[in-house]
Amino acid sequence: MLKVGTTFSGIGAPEQALKNLKIPHIVKWACDIDKHAKQTYLANHVCEKWYDDITKIDINNLEYVDLYVFGFPCQDISRIGLQDLGRGESILVDYSLSIIDKIHPKYILFENVKNINSKRYKDFKDNILNRLAENYNIQYTIYNSLYFGVPQNRERFFCLGIRKDLNMQPNLPIQSLTQQVKLYEVLDKNVDKSFYHIFPSMLRAVYESKRCPILDNNKFAYCLTTKQDRSPNSGLVNENGKLRFLTPNECRKLQGFPINWIMPKSKYVAYKQFGNTITINVLEKIFENLLQKDNES
Repeated sequence: MLKVGTTFSGIGAPEQALKNLKIPHIVKWACDIDKHAKQTYLANHVCEKWYDDITKIDINNLEYVDLYVFGFPCQDISRIGLQDLGRGESILVDYSLSIIDKIHPKYILFENVKNINSKRYKDFKDNILNRLAENYNIQYTIYNSLYFGVPQNRERFFCLGIRKDLNMQPNLPIQSLTQQVKLYEVLDKNVDKSFYHIFPSMLRAVYESKRCPILDNNKFAYCLTTKQDRSPNSGLVNENGKLRFLTPNECRKLQGFPINWIMPKSKYVAYKQFGNTITINVLEKIFENLLQKDNES
């Protein structure tokens, strides 16, 4: 039985990916400071211990896990954020690294925005990877969700590590360059009229600055953000000449969550959660590849 732990857990994308793959596992602990994320997580998953704040975890009493998935708040380095490491949220990654140093999981998976791989943050990224490489064989890459079966142009950084004493090399799956699903295939039918209510200022942004692009329904949505309701950078749907927002249910499908997923009642909370999470399809490929390799060893 695979023992799993996550921090900055959000709504539990890694946990859902393991469920989809039918990999026997138990979530020993999870952690997120967002109370709404906690509610959604616990409505859909079971974990033995929930932590509300990574800075308050007593790592001396933290139970061992085989697989540890982590990240950190991306606002400090995201291209749509402030891009200022001095804000301090990025240092939260140090708490994750301390957890790794203490319990030494067999496998680690680190995910964050693509911009962490830019020249601007090279020293910051290299510091993280060098610390991981002390005890882990690591491999990292940029994946785009668009090529994993969801029509969303979402690029993210993934780093997979395998503890060195296991004598295994990480083998991240090769990304294809073929889009398998078109946007129109995930669009809802009979969308409520409230999603067509768009502020005039936003319409000006659509037609002038292109900050809110009109989507080609035969192609894909742009990267979902946490502010989909106020600044839909992922685009506005054009249905019969009328523009509307993507619905939370469409965002669910664009991130690969199942049809029986229990969503929050507030659409604004749902937008934030789906904008913050990891695409399930990408995680499935990584875990499938990793655990198949484990079984062969």
